[in-house]
Amino acid sequence: MVLIHGLGMTPDLFAATRYLIAGRTKVWLRSGHDSSLHRPTHASFEEHVDELRHTVERSGPTVLVGINAGGSMALALAMQGCAEVVGVVTHEPLVGRLDSERHQQLEAAAELLGVSPERASIEAAMSHLYSPASWKAIPEPSRRWALRHHETIGNEIAEFATFDPHPGEFAALGVPHLTTFGSRSRACAPMTAAALGRTGAQVAEIADAGHLAPIENPQGFVRALHRLAVCG
Repeated sequence: MVLIHGLGMTPDLFAATRYLIAGRTKVWLRSGHDSSLHRPTHASFEEHVDELRHTVERSGPTVLVGINAGGSMALALAMQGCAEVVGVVTHEPLVGRLDSERHQQLEAAAELLGVSPERASIEAAMSHLYSPASWKAIPEPSRRWALRHHETIGNEIAEFATFDPHPGEFAALGVPHLTTFGSRSRACAPMTAAALGRTGAQVAEIADAGHLAPIENPQGFVRALHRLAVCG
């Protein structure tokens, strides 16, 4: 199992999840998220997906678990027909115009950061995308990392806004897909999950959680993974 974090997040998002899962897991550290990095990274969305592919090909049969933009990369790789991907779990992924409200927010954030990419704009953009409560729920070291690497985060927001599959591509995924949403998430989250459900995904609500379910209710998040029978 490969765990994939989202925009403005670091791999420690999954610390409790890894502890609770019985089985082999790996948290993917994509380019630009090395703590020793001191320069902005300008990788495209496609380059990130290719990098993920190389990780998965070395891992053998793999279930991809992604939150937010991590879910987008997991879906993109599965859509490419990567043979090693045997299942996908997404928590409130960015799915283009299938979630038109959040896609517009992402495009607006990308436009804002293209004009004003400083730290204050990153914080405002992330609060708007995740909700102020979810942004504050991100562990302080992760938020500091995002603000310190605001150019990298700004580049990623612009790149992830380009992921906009046709609904038919979700329906043709070819592997089991479980998508989850938090009971405390914004109103668009269950509607997006329902839209993915109409393309063939299993849908599950995680109680007592919002956009950051692996932090807010890790036990509930892991129970959802077991629903797809992917761990243990």
